[in-house]
Amino acid sequence: MTGWASSLQCSVRKWVQRGISIFLIVLLSACDGDPRPLLESVEASDLNLVSISITPNRTFGDIAYVNIDESVQFSVAGVDAAGNAVSLDRRNRFWKISNTDAGAISRDGRFTALANGQVSVGLELGGLVATEFVLEVSDAELDFIVDIEGSTEASQCSESSYTADGFFTDNTERPLFDVNWSIPSDVPDGSNAIAKIVSEIEGTVTVGAMAPGQYTLRASVGSASTDLTVSINADLASLALQPSEISIQRGQSLGLGARALRDDDSSNDATRVVNWSLTAVNDEQIATLSNARGSSGQLRGVSPGVGTVTASCGDIMQTAELTVVELTSISSIELEPDDSPLELDLSDGEEQLRAFAVTNNSVDDDVNSRVDITNQANWEVTSGTEFLSVDNSGSVRGEVTPLAEGTATLRVSYLNQTRTVTVNIVP
Repeated sequence: MTGWASSLQCSVRKWVQRGISIFLIVLLSACDGDPRPLLESVEASDLNLVSISITPNRTFGDIAYVNIDESVQFSVAGVDAAGNAVSLDRRNRFWKISNTDAGAISRDGRFTALANGQVSVGLELGGLVATEFVLEVSDAELDFIVDIEGSTEASQCSESSYTADGFFTDNTERPLFDVNWSIPSDVPDGSNAIAKIVSEIEGTVTVGAMAPGQYTLRASVGSASTDLTVSINADLASLALQPSEISIQRGQSLGLGARALRDDDSSNDATRVVNWSLTAVNDEQIATLSNARGSSGQLRGVSPGVGTVTASCGDIMQTAELTVVELTSISSIELEPDDSPLELDLSDGEEQLRAFAVTNNSVDDDVNSRVDITNQANWEVTSGTEFLSVDNSGSVRGEVTPLAEGTATLRVSYLNQTRTVTVNIVP
C-alpha cells in the first residue's frame, strides 16, 4: 500500500472511531446516562495522553495536614506520548476520595475536610489513573507560630516570597495557610515606602523591596504572631520602562512594565514593585495609572493630551513620555517585526506580532503619534491557511503559529487602513 493510501486509511479509521464515540455520547445523554467517561476517552485519545497527575494548590510538609473546614484545591495535568506536558481542565471530572467521613470533594477537585482521619484523593480520566495524594485531617489548634521562612536580605526593587510554620496542640509542625501578613512600618501606598506586599496566595506572601534599609514582616493568625527583619541592599543601578514612549487611545488600556537593572548586568521584572505616578500638562486628567495590588502598571487613556509616566524605587526613577489620542482615522499601520516578507521558523512555534497605528497627533497636528493597536486591530490570514494561523481574539491577538512549510499572506486592518505582509515559513 502506498504512503498516501496508508495515511488516508488511518485518517478514515480515526474519524470513524470518533463518529462512533460521538454517537454513543449522544445515545447515553438521551438515556439519562453520564457521557463523561466517553468524552474523557475521546479527550485522552485526541491529546495522545499516556499519564495524568494531580497536584494540590498548597505546598505541604512531609505530611499534608488539613484542619477541619479547610479546603484544598487540586489541579490535573497530563503527559503525552512525546513526553510533553499537557494542561488539562480540572472541572467536571471523576474526582474521588477514600474516606467520605473525613472529607468531601467536588467535581471541580476542591476537597473540604469534615472530620479527623486520613484521606486519599484520586482521579481517573479516559482510563488513566493518577497517583493518589494523601491528606491527614486533624482538628488540632494552633499553639504558636514557629517562624517565617524566607531570605532576610533582598535586592532593591526585587520581589521575595515568605511562608510561615505553626506548632499545633497535637505536637505537629505545619505550614500555615490562613495568615494575616503585614508590614507594620510601611507607609501605605506611598512613594517613600521601604517595602510593600504585592501578592498573597494560599499562605505565601510576596514582598516588593523598594528602597535600601530594613523593614519588619509580620505573620499573624488569631492572637499568635511573629516577626522577621529583612534588610534591603542598595544594589539597584537603574530602571527601564516598557514601552519607553507611550501612545494610547482614549478609552484604551495598556499594561506598562518596569525592569530593575543592576551593576552586575543582572535584571528582574519590577512591574509590581515600583511606585507608578502620572503627571499631565495643565494637570488635566488624561489617563489613570494603577498602583493597586493585582493591577500595578495598568494605564487607561481618559482624554487627549500629553504627560509623563514615572516609575520609582526609592530615589531611583525612570520616566516615559505619554500621549493620549482620539483616533477617527489613521495614516498607516506599522508592524513589529516589520520585515517583508516575514520569515518564520517552523520549529520556533508561536511568535507575537505587534501592530501600530500612525496618525497625526490630535494634540499637535505637526507631531506623528504611533499607537499600539495590537489588541484592537483585525488579524486575518487571507491565503495559505494551511501554513499559518493567527489569533484574532482575547489578549493574544497577533500571535502567529507556523503550521507547515510554505507561504501565507497576513492582513491587519484597523479603521481606514489595511496592511498586508507575505509570511514565509521555513523548516
